Amino acid sequence: MQIIINVSLIFVTMLLNLTNQSDRASKLQTMSMEKSKQLEVELQLPTEIQEGKSCEVLVEIKNVSSSGTIVNKRLAVGYQNSLSRELYVTICSEGSVENVGLQKVLYERLFSTPEDYVWLPSGEKINTKFSLFDWYEFPKAGKYTIQICYQADENLAYIPEGLCAGVFCSAKKTVIFESH
Repeated sequence: MQIIINVSLIFVTMLLNLTNQSDRASKLQTMSMEKSKQLEVELQLPTEIQEGKSCEVLVEIKNVSSSGTIVNKRLAVGYQNSLSRELYVTICSEGSVENVGLQKVLYERLFSTPEDYVWLPSGEKINTKFSLFDWYEFPKAGKYTIQICYQADENLAYIPEGLCAGVFCSAKKTVIFESH
């Protein structure tokens, strides 16, 4: 009898757990949809880029929500798996989702301070420029898709109350990279 009760309790717990996981997944999907409507990341760069020449990238972060939010104005460039950065780039060979961009810099930088976080009213933008080749290398000549992502709530970073948290990425841009 005790075994039947224990098995029944386990079964009920599993069912409740599945329901909670389903609810949680639904809430996360809803939060993700709401989050995606908060910030818009725009990436501007040339469609043909050449090794040894300048490749300036313009990044704009726009608050597309109906209310203001807190963002990190520092917009420091880094790498997806590095710390102390707000922006990172993914470089994929055409037709692939694997990031093949090579890290060019081993950097050490302090984390953002409270002064780096600002209120961004609805409809307003912050932006920055950087040289793509100062940070990234391409493995070989060819056609690539480039995307830039903004994230202000990375691991170990100071997170002020009201921060627009999550990863926000631009549309993918196709570029042709020519090497010597």
